[in-house]
Amino acid sequence: PLLNSGWLSPVVRILQNELSNIFTRLRADEVKVEFSNNTKAHLDPWDVYMYHDAKYFLQVLNPKGMCLTAEETILLATFLVRTINEETICQFKDKPEVLVRLWLDFLKSQEEDDWLAIERQLGELLYSSEAQGDAQHAAETLEKIAGYVEAFFEYCEQRDRIHETKPDYFHV
Repeated sequence: PLLNSGWLSPVVRILQNELSNIFTRLRADEVKVEFSNNTKAHLDPWDVYMYHDAKYFLQVLNPKGMCLTAEETILLATFLVRTINEETICQFKDKPEVLVRLWLDFLKSQEEDDWLAIERQLGELLYSSEAQGDAQHAAETLEKIAGYVEAFFEYCEQRDRIHETKPDYFHV
């Protein structure tokens, strides 16, 4: 369903590009860590934070024992892109599969008209042949979904599911 006439949905294409950029940055950090390990050169852990964050976010990207729908995969990828870029992904205390379920359940509990419209738009972008080529509409919909990340972060803070700061990578 994410393919239509041989073309990826613009929603999938946008997220694919965002995740590709993240993995490019991660690979650059991995190269720095490998070089440091091979040469015994000092490397400040904060200079390669993505390398350390990846130990958590890669598990979130592929949660154990969970089979996600296309829509849930889009929602999860949008969450990950936003929290990785904002460097907040590792502040979540929950195990990856718990975090994924909590995020999806949080979104499904939103009954406001704006969220219901976003759900409808996402479905149209994924499955409607008329909406397949509308990259601007896709980007706007993804940005609206990403807007819920801040509310989710606050929701988790109120329930003591957030570390006050990022992990201390100096003692890794």
